Amino acid sequence: MNPLRIGLLPLYLELYDRTLAEARPRLEAFYHQIVDAFQAGGAKVYTAPLCRLEPEFAAAIRGFEEAGADALVTLHLACSPSLESSAVLGSTPLPVIVLDTTPAFDFGPTQSSDEIMYNHGIHGVQDMCNLLLRNGKPFRLEAGHWQHSDVLERVLRWARSVRVASAQRQARVGCIGAPFEGMGDFAVPLGVLSAP
Repeated sequence: MNPLRIGLLPLYLELYDRTLAEARPRLEAFYHQIVDAFQAGGAKVYTAPLCRLEPEFAAAIRGFEEAGADALVTLHLACSPSLESSAVLGSTPLPVIVLDTTPAFDFGPTQSSDEIMYNHGIHGVQDMCNLLLRNGKPFRLEAGHWQHSDVLERVLRWARSVRVASAQRQARVGCIGAPFEGMGDFAVPLGVLSAP
């Protein structure tokens, strides 16, 4: 079987490119760490530039669809405003899996407040999931630290599950001969077999 294929969508905020451009390289590096971790788990990962505005989200998701991704996995690198991504996410036929993780493992009293800049994606996750729910787009949410939990494996398990479900929906059934007359357990009307 071909490797599992996921599109990893990096959500970011255009405001930061205008006001805190120095933050981008570190968050891009984190994105690539997650890409590498998924690849180490056996997935083929389709990537996109950090997405900030609706046209960027649309281009990235269209690329994942055209590449034949089995699932779309979101990764909030910042508190990305949901109105930039939710309409495009809501209209894609790809199953959506929301990965909620951060670079830092914890925030205790000794943690520098500067680290908030690199670990506040949860606010965007809440915003986006709220709109996905309100707009009737199904998704799966998995949360945990990418190094200190099994969250990446859980995401991959869900991606494998949706791949199997998609294959089942697209499966073709063949029929040789006719049902055995009088045997109800084998008597499946052909219309049932061909129904969507």
